Amino acid sequence: MGRLSDSSGRKICMVLGCIASLVGMIITHNTESIQGMWLGMIPGALLQQNFSILKALLSDLHDESSSPSKRASSMGMLGMAVGLAFMAGPLTGSTILTTFQQANALGMIFVIASLGCIILLPDLKKNETKKTKATNDGKKEQKKSTTTTLQFFNVKAARTPGAILFMITRILMALAFHVFQTIWSEALKTKFDFGPSDYGKYLSFIGLAYAFSQGFLSKFLLGKLGGDTSSTNRVRIILGCCTTLGLGRFIVYHTNSLNVVYMVFTVIVTALGMLNTILTADTTYLASSDEIGSLFGLLASMESGAGMVGPLLGGILSRYVHPIYAPLFFVMGLYTIVGILMAWGYKKHVLDTQKKRQHSNVADDDIKNKKEL
Repeated sequence: MGRLSDSSGRKICMVLGCIASLVGMIITHNTESIQGMWLGMIPGALLQQNFSILKALLSDLHDESSSPSKRASSMGMLGMAVGLAFMAGPLTGSTILTTFQQANALGMIFVIASLGCIILLPDLKKNETKKTKATNDGKKEQKKSTTTTLQFFNVKAARTPGAILFMITRILMALAFHVFQTIWSEALKTKFDFGPSDYGKYLSFIGLAYAFSQGFLSKFLLGKLGGDTSSTNRVRIILGCCTTLGLGRFIVYHTNSLNVVYMVFTVIVTALGMLNTILTADTTYLASSDEIGSLFGLLASMESGAGMVGPLLGGILSRYVHPIYAPLFFVMGLYTIVGILMAWGYKKHVLDTQKKRQHSNVADDDIKNKKEL
């Protein structure tokens, strides 16, 4: 879907994603079997990639010379919107709605509202120009080779060192999350006797903390400390977030106080929000507009793949090595690896790429101005 949005446009792909979600909800609403539930998951799982496409759309709206802090700010606002929805959804489902059918019906209403907003999006001339260029480039490539299917999936930006670094990072972070969840979900139930209402309030709190970190805190810290790509402060923020995400999970698991759980998770989710804001904003520098949707989609698919392996791996570690410490130390080890990778290659393969692209754009503008004169 990300690749399709690069060639056919972001708007049409987001409309298709909304329709797919609506079809899945309709199937689920009209079934009472486990087979129907699985069937209802298929349309959205295949075609609903609107969050990744929205990231690509925001990247299109920025000039190539836009500073990292500006890009981080806009990506942070998008993350804040998701966090606020993540806060409102579980809270509404656990306190106001009483049945699954009601929740599903309300979900369909929101999908239709989202579809209406997408339809109202303007067709930007900038995007149309880029699509035309991408189409022309695609025609030139088709003259060289008849294997159009392979050309469609040929994303050059995904083979750059910076993109590979981000892919590995996303896989490791997703694995850490899912491995931890295998023991954390059970801990919430056994330690604190969590029920549906408790889970709803807990997830709403997580959404609020995530929204605050992406919409406000990350913008402030990156503007003050990490906006300059030539400094090491941006890398230090990343390393601090990795340390917090690893140690925080170890601490939160060993407390018997629900108040401490909420306090520690405030720090954990804040670090996660800041890290995601940085990685998402800096990803936009690694690909041109005719490949950025593909790159975001590829990164999302890496996380989904880790989501299949992570729970299984967490279960194996918990059952055959140690029920608690094996998953916990594994999670801490994964974030240690992420920190090492960031310290080793982030400046070289990501930040330096930003500077080269910005300098190149400044030079191109100077040449264009001279020609106009």
